[in-house]
Amino acid sequence: MVQRGAARGKPDPDWSALENDGIAVLRHTRHDRKLKRGALEGNRFRIVVRELEGACGGLEARCAAIRAAGVPNYFGPQRFGHGGRNLQEASRLFADPRRRFDRNKRSLYLSAARSYLFNRILAHRVGNGSWNRAVEGDAFMFTGSNSFFKADELDEDIRRRIEALAIHPSGTLWGTGDPAISGAALEMERAALAQCAEFREGLERCGLELARRALRLPVPDLEFARVDDSACELAFSLPAGAYATTVLRELVEFDPQGLPDA
Repeated sequence: MVQRGAARGKPDPDWSALENDGIAVLRHTRHDRKLKRGALEGNRFRIVVRELEGACGGLEARCAAIRAAGVPNYFGPQRFGHGGRNLQEASRLFADPRRRFDRNKRSLYLSAARSYLFNRILAHRVGNGSWNRAVEGDAFMFTGSNSFFKADELDEDIRRRIEALAIHPSGTLWGTGDPAISGAALEMERAALAQCAEFREGLERCGLELARRALRLPVPDLEFARVDDSACELAFSLPAGAYATTVLRELVEFDPQGLPDA
């Protein structure tokens, strides 16, 4: 493979330094282009879950249910940093917008705050059972796309497409601009974020533009295999921006919302 740019002529890194009991480097190659942010299409996971309590049969049935219906599309707790540190730093940024932060860290803190608000919206709709069904005023996103649309009415076609995992209700990624939703959907978001004025107003002052994210994450290729009586192996693919932890939390005892204290 042709080597260009800064990597040309340089020796390969010592990948063996990464290897330990839990990590093995199977293959590595050079590429002639730099991997840019946004270039990732997705990830394939293969995870062994050990020390399970109870029969694996229930877990296998749950995997089948997830293949059919998807899971709530939470941002994983790792988004918020150890102990919610990224949210704490976001609060510091919003309290003093003139405070100087490293550019990458500033972006990380803003993303954490926005993800936290989205998770609250999603948790609210999980609580009332509407995260995977249409309500008045919803905007819907297509599977595998960032595009969304607002239906004139919630007819049988919309319900059929939701059931088929072709479209999904969406939640707000906070910022300035048209909320794109109305009616019951807007009222639910307002209720979910009523106590979050600091983050809402802070994100607006920092100039982030409103975007949307699907409330549901399809996992159609979720595979289950027993390893022994107390362990199983899970394998599945997720698009960029989705978290394996959001799938695991629906299968095993895990952080119920991914919502550290702000």
